[in-house]
Amino acid sequence: MSWLHKRTYTKAARFQPSALGGIQPHHVADYLKWCAYGTTDVDFKDLEQNPTCRSSTLEQDKKAISFYMPIKGATWNGTSGNPTKSDAVNEVVKEVKKAETQHRSKKSCATRDLTETEYRKVVHELYGKGSFESTIRTACMLKQQVHLITRTDDISKLKYSDYKPHPDFPFALSCKVHWSKNISEERQCPDQIILGSMDTDFCAMLGLANYMEASFNYGYGAAGRENAFLFTPESDPKLAPKHCNAAYRNILKAVFLSAPFLAVAVLVAGVLGSHSIRKFAATLARGMGATADEVDIRGRWKARLSGWVVDAYISPEQPWIDAPVAEKLAWVLLLPTSYTRMPRE
Repeated sequence: MSWLHKRTYTKAARFQPSALGGIQPHHVADYLKWCAYGTTDVDFKDLEQNPTCRSSTLEQDKKAISFYMPIKGATWNGTSGNPTKSDAVNEVVKEVKKAETQHRSKKSCATRDLTETEYRKVVHELYGKGSFESTIRTACMLKQQVHLITRTDDISKLKYSDYKPHPDFPFALSCKVHWSKNISEERQCPDQIILGSMDTDFCAMLGLANYMEASFNYGYGAAGRENAFLFTPESDPKLAPKHCNAAYRNILKAVFLSAPFLAVAVLVAGVLGSHSIRKFAATLARGMGATADEVDIRGRWKARLSGWVVDAYISPEQPWIDAPVAEKLAWVLLLPTSYTRMPRE
């Protein structure tokens, strides 16, 4: 509205539905042109006019504007509806995407996925630090993140009660990830299998066992705290995961900036970040032969239901799909494995 009315509004400003309803598709299209090109007078056929932002930025701006529209769901029909859902607006985004393909736009800041060599280097650098926070806790979180294909904040919110012995396979564990970004209902977070691996760099089960044994010495597993967070001794439901996630990301960032890691990472172009780990897990599973739909289920991406009544009756747990992907994430060079508890002498 500040751009449209050529005046500055504070964040406290409020607008009537009638004022918001007056926004037309050409207003939104001109605003996106101004964001991308610095002017509303744009000739998309002129190759000298190059956008200074990415199409993803425009799509986010478009989404933000759509949030405040009086009619959100309806496509623009020429006289009414949501102006962000119009051909004029979509055309601007389309042209910026075309410019990206032709390398005429701003360079992408999106993080790439780790390579297997880089992942192993991260794990070995964590092992070499010799502290509980890095060698044991962060290494365990990293292995869980790869094995479950999660985000960093999903791992930070895991609790002891989320893990349990698998009901059908005594050599495996099951885990329920409640906090994934795309989960909107309970059916979208079924129990998922955790498998061991003969490759210690990827063995989520061995990393978890080492961590849980060591964590009791640091007060992380105090008695009577079944619902306690797994990777932090804090109990505040809001601050504990936030602090845990920040500590995890900071340690990974330090590794990413270390000289030994940069010597390996310099061989592949692209920016790395914490999201590179989830991309690595998804790419690894796909490269090991899993289909895109199988990776989608393992990673708990938003379900694409048919809308049929039968969907409510079909169990969301699909172990025949989940387990093979878990196997591929544990396999890599060797075979999945199981562990047997040995009696103490």
